[in-house]
Amino acid sequence: MAVRWSCENVVAEHRDLQASAMALDCNGEYTVLAGRRYLALISLDKPTEIVKRISRSQQKYDVIACEFHPSQTERKTFVIGSGERAEVCLWDDGQLKTLHVLRAHTRTLTDLNWHRFDPHILSTCSIDTFVHIWDVREARKPVTSLSAIAGATQVKWNKLNQHYLASGHDCDIRVWDDRKPSQPVQYISAHLSKIHGLDWSPNHENHIVSSSNDCTVKFFDITNPRKEENFINTMSPVWRGKYTPFGEGIVTVVIPQLRRGENSLLLWSVTDVSAPSHTFVGHTDIVLEFEWRQSQSNPGDIQMISWARDHSLRIWNIDSQLQRMCGHEGDDDTMLIESTDSEVTSEPAVVQGELSEIEAETVEPQVGSFNSLSEDCIHEQVENVQESKREIGSPNKELSSKNIEITSSSVPASVDLPHPSHELDTMLQLEPTSESVLASTPTSTHLMEHLPRK
Repeated sequence: MAVRWSCENVVAEHRDLQASAMALDCNGEYTVLAGRRYLALISLDKPTEIVKRISRSQQKYDVIACEFHPSQTERKTFVIGSGERAEVCLWDDGQLKTLHVLRAHTRTLTDLNWHRFDPHILSTCSIDTFVHIWDVREARKPVTSLSAIAGATQVKWNKLNQHYLASGHDCDIRVWDDRKPSQPVQYISAHLSKIHGLDWSPNHENHIVSSSNDCTVKFFDITNPRKEENFINTMSPVWRGKYTPFGEGIVTVVIPQLRRGENSLLLWSVTDVSAPSHTFVGHTDIVLEFEWRQSQSNPGDIQMISWARDHSLRIWNIDSQLQRMCGHEGDDDTMLIESTDSEVTSEPAVVQGELSEIEAETVEPQVGSFNSLSEDCIHEQVENVQESKREIGSPNKELSSKNIEITSSSVPASVDLPHPSHELDTMLQLEPTSESVLASTPTSTHLMEHLPRK
């Protein structure tokens, strides 16, 4: 079971904005909250204060998606998807400038995504079944249009391959190569219901994760699309699933049935999806969007920024313990573990993974390392050997090195062993062994030689 607690660092409410989308700039300095009525720029150093607010009173459509440019040179540029069009905007000296308005879709936009390598390329998708690829230098029409039968709900460029992008259409995923736009290079029948989220792995070029209304999150390798590599079952439809920028992790957002239930973000380790590694508790309504904020001076300092329908902007610290849960190898060996009394007992049981580590640290010395035995262990072995002679009961039969073999298990795990008669079964093996083994095995005589003279 996941250890659950709320580790949010800052909570800032902006109810008057009524924002439906959030975007974070590549430096993690500013966030944009966009809605039908307002567009606001907020500094994350002072998240309760609004740097600039722009009225959008003339707009009749809500903002579906918003995203800052991932390039450092274009860090002040962002795009907003509203209605059937996308607006490319620029913050410059406290003023908002609209650079381009992209019009080509005939139905409402559902998603948009900047290219990771080319700063001029942008993709948009709509329920009109098209995925358009734009060059913002020539904004009059798309440079490429990708057509499918079903409406598109998501579009995402590959984070490692500059030519691949994926789009979600109803229950299916299509992988496209922009050099061959006539048809997808891969088709994945992924889910039984509508796909809400797609995300490419930042570590593996061919890995993609999808989240769906069928209450599952699935991991695919596009080179083997017939079957998912792994999957997560949830009790509610999954709105978003995104890879973490550290280790091999994923964060998911679910939609509670009838909007009754938890509105938490769940952190999972990709290597073990049997249960979430951590739960971020705090939001009281559906989480609309979340992004990652990474310190420029210290890459290990990571925060998660989330925006929800409860009109709260929350900043969550991702400490080294959470990063290690996802397989991230950090430099800091000191970890602070927080927990709630309801789910973590005062004397936790040793799990299988911890047990193997404890056993590895307490490996008993082998027979050859006789000098490493303590005097108490030597005394105890001698007493057990003498006791075994008395129990056999025959004065003519001597227990020599030919019929007694003391193995590595003869070193007791603890000093207190209350049943000597049962210890003999584990400490002595009354079976003949080869002469080579017997020659290196310490007998009672050898043990006495190593005892200190009184």
